[in-house]
Amino acid sequence: MPSFLGRGEKQHSVEESNTTRLVTKLRWIVESINGRIKFFRYLDKVLPTNQVPHIRDYVQIACSLINRYFKPMNIGDPEADELLGAKMLFLSKQINELKNKIENDGLDKQSYKWSKIDSTDFDIEFPRLNEEELRNLTLGTYQLKMAKSYTEEHFDSEGKYEVLVSTEDQFLLSAKIQSRHISSKCYQLWISFNECVVLGWYCK
Repeated sequence: MPSFLGRGEKQHSVEESNTTRLVTKLRWIVESINGRIKFFRYLDKVLPTNQVPHIRDYVQIACSLINRYFKPMNIGDPEADELLGAKMLFLSKQINELKNKIENDGLDKQSYKWSKIDSTDFDIEFPRLNEEELRNLTLGTYQLKMAKSYTEEHFDSEGKYEVLVSTEDQFLLSAKIQSRHISSKCYQLWISFNECVVLGWYCK
């Protein structure tokens, strides 16, 4: 089960967040299969009680058609999947060093110095990642498939995306991100990096 916020809490701990991400990684394939079943309109709504004795047969027929004519959900090999699972478990137990740096150095305080950057004034050496590197970073394609629509939600009326860079650390970016679920809520995101790779991230 994913973690739930307790009374008065505003954010999960690192451990709770990692556990919730693991659950999400496991659940998305289940939800994807459910979505395929709901492709059949009859199964895309609440069924009357007099249909309960027949639901099993309907679902079996739908799944048989899906297995025969739909593209497989997973075309990878079991060994690679097992390695990915082991990597996810390992990373879920790691300490978020960037979070500690932000809290200890006061990077989340308004007094910390940030400056806006845009495409015409972008002189930092942020790494360019190809699709495979992004998949390794996100441990799969779930976030990548949502990235385009999610990014579009954060453009302002002029099609701009505000990003801030630290004036004291050239290898640290910050951005304000609107919540996917609550339109009135924004999060502050930090990303640490070097010339080659993204080193860490933290959202508050």
